Amino acid sequence: MPISEDQLPVVDREIQSHRPCHKCGYDLRGLEETASCPECGAPIRARGGRSRFADTLTDAPLEYLRWLTFGFLLLSVSILVGALTAAYQLFIGTGGAPIPAAVAHGLTLLAALVWLPGVWITTRQRPTGEYTTHDPILDLPALRWAIRWSQVAAPLCAALVITGAYVPSPGAAQALVIGAGLLGAVSLLAMVPLCVYLSSLADWAGDSGIGERLRGAAWSLAIFGPVTAVSVLLGSVAGVFKIAAGWGSLFVLLGAALFSWSILQLAGLSQWAVRNHISGAERDSRVAERERRERMEREARIESMSSASREMRVEAEQRVPDDAPIELGEGGDGQEIRHLGQPLPPITKARPEREPDRAPTSLPDMGEEHYEEHRVERPTRPGDGG
Repeated sequence: MPISEDQLPVVDREIQSHRPCHKCGYDLRGLEETASCPECGAPIRARGGRSRFADTLTDAPLEYLRWLTFGFLLLSVSILVGALTAAYQLFIGTGGAPIPAAVAHGLTLLAALVWLPGVWITTRQRPTGEYTTHDPILDLPALRWAIRWSQVAAPLCAALVITGAYVPSPGAAQALVIGAGLLGAVSLLAMVPLCVYLSSLADWAGDSGIGERLRGAAWSLAIFGPVTAVSVLLGSVAGVFKIAAGWGSLFVLLGAALFSWSILQLAGLSQWAVRNHISGAERDSRVAERERRERMEREARIESMSSASREMRVEAEQRVPDDAPIELGEGGDGQEIRHLGQPLPPITKARPEREPDRAPTSLPDMGEEHYEEHRVERPTRPGDGG
């Protein structure tokens, strides 16, 4: 029976990429996933066991990280401007000096206009590398485009609110306010998929704490947002809906606060990723430069040793005298005197003396039929007996 990867036992693996600690931002590269951060002691592995990502945000190209940082900075500016404007409006209720309407409307429109490009930039398609695993949330184009187009409701809502404040007709102003309320509800519900997407982005960055806070904000907005809207509409019917609207608004504000704080943390995390990416590239460049210098030094030492060896060989040859005997052959007794610069004496070879003609000691074997018997009679001499 095949076993899925999630059922396999989790072994201690060394973190190969740059991963920040979710609590203090310490670079955890080189540590085991089951260890703790040496800087603050926080556990490295996120709750829930095995991570679904094989790489981290810091492995992304530098251009993507810079764009992501810029997008989170835009979101942070929008959140801060909106929060300061709302806080000043509350300060007015306690007896503070009222802020001019034009200034308040301008800040509201600025926050809405800055928010939209920030969402579009942060929901860019993430780059994929050799170790990038497909994620059903981050790599879903339909979700990213739904988040982008749904966030258009925020600047439209702000534009209708500001326009309704300057329209002289009460009926038109009321219609604009109702339209702004509907667009505000749409933008509030559109925050839910944005929280889910950004929580996955935080998980990819290795910070499970931010991811959990964003998921909590998504649940708070998804549940108490509609409850608050319905309670506000039905508040004039029964007092219980006013109480529900009050509690719902409290949880919606809590979810918005969690979301805003998480966005600010993601902005800092993206800036850390950019700095870490640059420092890592510089460190790799220094390591490569040091290896190149060491290789050149080794080659120079080898070349120097070779030159010294050649010089020693030439010097040894020059110390040999011109009339030094050179042995001929291995172990031979003969010696030859070499005279450099003098021609060798001519070598002559005497003609060999011609040997006298001699009768053959044997006859060639030509068969019996080719030979005849010859009798040689020796001549008689006087005095020989007959």
